[in-house]
Amino acid sequence: MTLSEWAKIQVSSVVKNVQENYCQEIKGLGSMLTQNGIYGTLAFYKVKKANKPAAETIISQFKRLALDYLKIENLEDFPELSNSQYLKLQALAVEATSWLRRYADILLR
Repeated sequence: MTLSEWAKIQVSSVVKNVQENYCQEIKGLGSMLTQNGIYGTLAFYKVKKANKPAAETIISQFKRLALDYLKIENLEDFPELSNSQYLKLQALAVEATSWLRRYADILLR
């Protein structure tokens, strides 16, 4: 499955009452990933946005992304990765976020 197809499925499954907040969160996600890295971004969402449905959706999507494409389990526990694994995950997350944002603009607005 291509990353764009994956993103379309993920955005299509965002529940109705979360969609507006999800669209707002996803807009700034690419720059957050670039500035803070995937682990810094996940930590932010786990701590600062705890118990917020859009944040939980984004964390869930990153967990699924890591598992589906790189076979990394339990991403929310910040597993130790080699530099090359981390960079692959980071690049994949940035690209996926680009697709998630596009589909959020199309499907959820």
